[in-house]
Amino acid sequence: MNNKRLRMLNDELGLNDYAETPNSQAIAEKVNNSINADPAERRLFMRRRFINSALVTALILSIASLTVIAATSGWHHKLMEYFNNPSAEQMKLMNGAFDAPMISKADKDITVNVIQTLADNHGIYVLYEVEMNENIQLNESLSWEKQKLKIQYRNGDKKIGNGGYAYSKVISKEDNKYTMIYIRTGIGEIVNQKLIFELEGLKKINLIPDEKTSESHKISDCKFTFEWDFEYVNSGITQEVNKKINSGKSEISNIDISPISLWITITGEQIDNINDIKIQFNSGHEILITNKDYAIQYTPLRDGINTISFEFNEIININDVKSIIVDDQIIMGCKFHKKH
Repeated sequence: MNNKRLRMLNDELGLNDYAETPNSQAIAEKVNNSINADPAERRLFMRRRFINSALVTALILSIASLTVIAATSGWHHKLMEYFNNPSAEQMKLMNGAFDAPMISKADKDITVNVIQTLADNHGIYVLYEVEMNENIQLNESLSWEKQKLKIQYRNGDKKIGNGGYAYSKVISKEDNKYTMIYIRTGIGEIVNQKLIFELEGLKKINLIPDEKTSESHKISDCKFTFEWDFEYVNSGITQEVNKKINSGKSEISNIDISPISLWITITGEQIDNINDIKIQFNSGHEILITNKDYAIQYTPLRDGINTISFEFNEIININDVKSIIVDDQIIMGCKFHKKH
C-alpha cells in the first residue's frame, strides 16, 4: 500500500484529524459507514477494494503505529525519529520513495506488523514491529535466526553480484512491542518489483556489560513471509568522477548520492580503507564520515570493484551539497545538482 493509497484511504474514512489512536471498533465503524453511504453500484467495488484485500484487518492490527497520519504525510513517528525528526520539506525530498505496506501476521504468539518502507537506488528500509505475548519477558534486544529481503537489480548483467549487506536493529521498545528497522542494500540499482520479506526464529539478546559480550536465546520458532508490490522514485543522482586515488592504483568511477545515502564506486586494486570522507554543504554544515562509519566491499573482477557506502541519519538536500572530498580528491557539488 503506497503513500498515495494511504492518503486516499485516510481521506475516504476521515481518519486525518485524530490526535490519539482510535480503537479498532471505531475504525471498523468508519469503514462500514463510508461504504454504506455509497451508491449501490459503488458499494460492491468498495467492499472488494477495502475489505476483501484485508486492508481493514491490516489497519486494525497496525493502527497503533499510524498516529497523526496527516501531520506527517504518512510517515510513522518512529521512522521520523530514526531520521532525526525531519521537517516537512525534508520529507518531501523523499516523495515517491516512501511506501506503507501495512501488513500484519501472527504466528506462535508473535505478531509482526510491516508498516513502512523508504528506498533509494541502493537500499530499502523496512520499518516493522514485533509484538509478543505478555508471558514472554524480555529485558534487552531482539534478533532473528534468519532474515531476508529478496530484491532484484537493474544492472545485474554487469556481473557485480548482489553485494550489499542486510541487518535488523531495534530502534525502540514499549512493553512487549519492539519497533525495528531492517536495512537491505545492494551494489546494483534496485528496480520496482514484488518484495518478499522473510523472518524466522526470534531470539533475545542479553548483554553482559562486565565481559562486553552478549549471549542469545531462542524464544520462538515463528516464521513469517510478507509480500507486497514495491514502487519507488529515485531521489538521488549519479555523477561520473574518474579521479585517481590510492597512489594511482585505483579510480573513483562514480558517486551516487541521495537524501538518505552515499555510494562511492572505485575500480582497481582492493582498498581496505581510505581517508575520512567529508560532505560540505552551502550552508556551512558538514558531515564527516570516518572509516569506522562506512561499509566497504570488494568484488574481484578483471578491474576490481570497490564500493563504499554510508547511511545518513538525517535527510539531506543533495542540491545543497557544495563538495564531497574522498581521499583528498574534491568533487564539486555543482555537478550533483539535478537537471530539470
